[in-house]
Amino acid sequence: MKKIFTLMAVAAATLSMSAADEVTKFFFGENVNDLKELSNGQAVEAPCEVIDDFFYTQSSQLWLGAMKNEDMDLTVTSDAKVSVCFWDSCGDAVPGVPFTKSFLMGDYGVQKSEGDYMIMDLQIHSANCNYSETKPTDDVTVTVEVYDYTTEAELSATVIMLASTENGIASVVLNKDEIKVTDNIMAYSVSKATKLSVYGITGRLAAKYSISGAGTISLNNLPKGVYIYTDGTHKGKFIIK
Repeated sequence: MKKIFTLMAVAAATLSMSAADEVTKFFFGENVNDLKELSNGQAVEAPCEVIDDFFYTQSSQLWLGAMKNEDMDLTVTSDAKVSVCFWDSCGDAVPGVPFTKSFLMGDYGVQKSEGDYMIMDLQIHSANCNYSETKPTDDVTVTVEVYDYTTEAELSATVIMLASTENGIASVVLNKDEIKVTDNIMAYSVSKATKLSVYGITGRLAAKYSISGAGTISLNNLPKGVYIYTDGTHKGKFIIK
């Protein structure tokens, strides 16, 4: 009898995990139409980039997918002060102190529907890279955890906010209207604001960026493979290994 109950418990846990995998997910990207699903515990990088030729900020954001009426706890822990905004509700997480927010997905507007679940915008901004006029000097590591009371899912993701906009390629000096990719970092120097698209070798759109002035973009969130980038004027190929 004990063996039967053990098997039933294992089966129930398996079903719970399966249900959680189906409705509770993390995504990463700049906008709701260009997202990549993250595996549980995965770490991604968000470079601190120059925008408008003046301010430093991080444009990539973490997104959460879940059933409409899921009851959840969102906990954010960081090694530096960060602001956390879920839809229109914001709060601050200070170094080493978890910031927790309880919510229902149904309390917020729909960003995008994907089958049985919705995708909601979760913005995290480090204090040293949030429309700052001064270039940051330290990376910020942020861990985001979600507990889903309905499915008992526990998910986590880590966002590493890179301080350096050069990421090891500071020696590369670009002319105006030039784009280069080195070690998974795209460096650009353009004379006007433009849209940059990255396509997989099959022609499928993999990422889209808005660039202006000079700066860099981390390409580490792209899966391994061959890619082609273009902004209508420039065109090139790079490989993520």
